[in-house]
Amino acid sequence: MFSKQLIDYTEQTFREETIDIRTKTMVKNVEEKYIDAEYSDAQGNKVVEKIPYGLLVWATGNALRPVVKDLMSQIPAQAKAKRGLEVNEYLVVKGTEDIWAVGDCASERFLLHSYIDRGRAK
Repeated sequence: MFSKQLIDYTEQTFREETIDIRTKTMVKNVEEKYIDAEYSDAQGNKVVEKIPYGLLVWATGNALRPVVKDLMSQIPAQAKAKRGLEVNEYLVVKGTEDIWAVGDCASERFLLHSYIDRGRAK
């Protein structure tokens, strides 16, 4: 789970940039200029909405792959890792010297906090 501080910072930044976040929404179809998105209204009825877009950033929930879980279980320094392989600022997997990770399999806690701290310093 992300910290409340990170969530608040991200939501505020997105509001300032007029970025619309859609949660609990299923993308049903992507066309060149429109997305068909399905969600449930307040009464629980399924609604499909055609949303125009210029840039689509699609972030979905991901569970760890078995190969990543297995690797985490073999590295003592990863014992407390929950969301993926913990890495340092060079994306080296903590507890190793020659394994790098980036993307959905990695938890880049250092980078997220560093980014937040830089934003606060302005």
